[in-house]
Amino acid sequence: MRTILLCLLALVVLAAAAPRMTHAADGPWARVYSRPAPLIYDIEMADDNVGLAQTAAGILRTADGGLSWTEPYPIAAFTYGDLAFAGAKRAWTVAGSGVIRRTDDAGLTWRLQQSGTDVHLHRIAVITAQEAWITGAGGGFDDIPRAVSPSSVLLHTTDGGATWRNEPPAGYGQFFNVAFVGRTGWLVASPCAEGQPFDACDPDHRMLLRTDDGGRHWQMLSETPGVVPERMQWLDANHGFATSFVLTEPESGSGILPLYRTDDGGGHWTRIAAAPDTVNEIHFHSARDGWISANFCTEFECSSAVAHTTDGGVTWTPARNPDGDGEIFAATSRSLLVGLNSPDPLATGIARLDLASLQWSAAATAARQPLRSITFASRDRGYALANSRLLVTDDGGATWSLRDAPPFDSIDAPGGDVVWGATICCSEGPAIHRSIDGAKTWQDRPTPFGQPLAIQAFDAERAIASSSYDGLWRTDDGGATWRQIDRTAYGYGPLTFIDDQHGWTLACAPYVCIDSFRVTSDGGATWETRPVPHGATITSFLTPDVGWATRSDCPGTGIACSTAVISTRDGGRTWSEIGSVPTTLYGLTFAGPSRGWATGYGPAGEILILATADGGRTWTTEGPADGMFTTDFATTDGRIWLLTVVGIQGGSDRSTIYRRDFAPESAPPLAKPRVRLPNTGSRPGSSASSAWPLVVLCACTGLFSLAATAVTRRKRAKLPA
Repeated sequence: MRTILLCLLALVVLAAAAPRMTHAADGPWARVYSRPAPLIYDIEMADDNVGLAQTAAGILRTADGGLSWTEPYPIAAFTYGDLAFAGAKRAWTVAGSGVIRRTDDAGLTWRLQQSGTDVHLHRIAVITAQEAWITGAGGGFDDIPRAVSPSSVLLHTTDGGATWRNEPPAGYGQFFNVAFVGRTGWLVASPCAEGQPFDACDPDHRMLLRTDDGGRHWQMLSETPGVVPERMQWLDANHGFATSFVLTEPESGSGILPLYRTDDGGGHWTRIAAAPDTVNEIHFHSARDGWISANFCTEFECSSAVAHTTDGGVTWTPARNPDGDGEIFAATSRSLLVGLNSPDPLATGIARLDLASLQWSAAATAARQPLRSITFASRDRGYALANSRLLVTDDGGATWSLRDAPPFDSIDAPGGDVVWGATICCSEGPAIHRSIDGAKTWQDRPTPFGQPLAIQAFDAERAIASSSYDGLWRTDDGGATWRQIDRTAYGYGPLTFIDDQHGWTLACAPYVCIDSFRVTSDGGATWETRPVPHGATITSFLTPDVGWATRSDCPGTGIACSTAVISTRDGGRTWSEIGSVPTTLYGLTFAGPSRGWATGYGPAGEILILATADGGRTWTTEGPADGMFTTDFATTDGRIWLLTVVGIQGGSDRSTIYRRDFAPESAPPLAKPRVRLPNTGSRPGSSASSAWPLVVLCACTGLFSLAATAVTRRKRAKLPA
C-alpha cells in the first residue's frame, strides 16, 4: 500500500511538472495588418514640409517634405479624383460618386460634405478658404443607386463647403477641368444647343471659358484652333501652361499631348516644340523654371520620366528615376515628389528628388506592395507573397519585414525555419528554392521539369511540386533529386496533400477542369478518379475521408446568389448537400470536423466573415471585413488568418489581414495538415519524455503490490482460527 501511495504522489508531481499544449480560447476577429499599395492619383503640398497624396486606398500625409509618409485616413476604395489646399490647414479632396471630403488640420482628420450629386467629381479649384469650384461628369459606383442628378455638374461653394450648388453657365452642359488664380478662372466645357437636354451635350466638343469675377460670368476663349487644355497651370491672370490632346490616329482614337504656353490669359496659345510629344503633368515655378512629367520615346519603347527647364521650355533635362516611371508629382522649393505607378515599386508609391543634389530616394511611406497569399508555420511565424517580394512576420501578422528572395509565384512553410518557393519565370528561369533559416538565405533546387505552378512541403526534405506541362513531381531529399509521380500534362487546380501520402487535385484537361477529382493514398504512386457533384467546386479536405465542396446557383453574379455546402465522409466516393448560405461563398476552410469559416458578400456588397460550428450545416456572421476580394485563409495551432484586398478596376490597392484565436476541437485540427518527423514525442531530456520510465515502473510496482496483497489475504483466509 505504501508503494502505491508513493507512486501516486510521484505521478501527481510529474503531471504538475510536465509541459502542456495550450491554446487561446475563442476570441473576436481583429484587424492586425492593413497597408495600402495603391495607385497615386495626386500629390499636393501646402508648403515645403506638409503635403497630402490621394491614392486608390486612402490619403497619405507628410510633414517633412516627403521624406516620410503616414496614413491618417485609410479608405476602403478611393476612385480617381483631385486634391487641393486652401491655406496651410484646410484642404478638399473629391472622388467618385459625388464624394467630397474636407480637412481643417492638414489631413489628420477628414469629414464628408454633401455634394447633392452622385457623379464622378474630377477637379477642384480653390479661390479662398470659403470659396471653391468642382467639376464632375459620369456616374458613380455600380452598387450605389443613382440619384436624380445631371450627368455633369459645376459645383460652387462660398461657405467652406457647408453647401454646394450646381451653377453651370448658360449654354454649356459638360464640365471637365477648372482652375483659378484669384478671381480669374478658366473652365473646360462642352457647349449645348438652345433647348438641348442638359445631359445630351457632346463631350468631344470642348471649349475653354474664362471668368474675371469669380465665376459669375463666363466667356469663350480658345481662339487658337484645337487647343483645349487637358492639364493647365496658371502663374497669374495672363501667363499659363497647358497640355492639349491632338488626334494622330483616327482609327484607334489615339494621339499626343503637346505642351503649350499663353501670355494673354488663354486667348492665344503657342506650342513648346522642344517638349516631348506627350506631357502628362506640369509644374512651373516661374515663366522660365519648370518641371514636366512626360513620355520620352526611342525607336523601340517609351517611358515616363520628369524633365526640367530653366529657359521657358527651349531646352529640357530629363531626371530619370532608377526605381521606376513616375507621372503625378508636386514640387516645392526643395524637392520634387513623383507618384510611382509602375507595377513593382519596392515599398512605396512615392519617390522624392532632392533639387539641390538631384538625387532620387524612395520616400518611406506606409504603402507596400499588395499581398497575394499568406502561409503560417506557427502562431507567430508567417510568410506573405507580394508582387515580387517575400515578407516575414514573427508576431502573428501585425508587422512584416521584407526579405531578399526570388520572385516567387507560390510558397509553403511546413514548420520551423523551413520555407519552400516556386518560381515560374522570368529572368532567373523556372526554379524551386528552399530555405532552412527562415527565409534569410535560399538554396536553388534544380528541377527536371518546367514552370512549377505550386509547391507543397512537408518538412525540409519532402515536397511535391506541380508543373504546367509535366505533371506532379516529388522530392524526398530536400530537392536534390525529383521523381515524377503523375504524368498528367496540363496544370492543376488546387493541389492539396493532407500528409505526404494522402492528397487530391482536380482532374483537368487543357483549359478546363471536369466534374471529377483525383486522389492518392500512397504519396502519388497511384491515383484514383472520383466524381464531384455537377457544378461543385472542392474547397478543402480535412482528412482522407472528410471534405467539403460548394456550388453556387448563379456563378459569377455575386451578391444575389446562394451557395450550397456539400460534404463527403468517404473520401469523395459519395457527396451530400448539408446546408445552404444566401450569398456566394469564397475561401471556405475548416479547422476541424465541425468548425469552419468562409467569406461572402453582404447586401451592400461588403465582405462578410461567416462561421459554422456544425460542419457546414448552418452559418452565422462573425463580422464584416474591409475589401472587395478574399484571397487567402491560413490556419494553424488554434489561430486563423484572413487576407482581403481592395482594388480599383481589378487592382490590389490595399491588403488587410484579420486574425482570430479559437479553441481547437478534440479532433486534431487539420485545416492545413503537416507531416511531422518520425520523432513525434517530447524532446529528449524534457520532463515529459523522462517521466515515462518512472510511470511504467510505478504502474508495474503497483500491480505487483496489489497482486501480493491479494495472495496474502487468500493465505490468511485459509489459516485456522
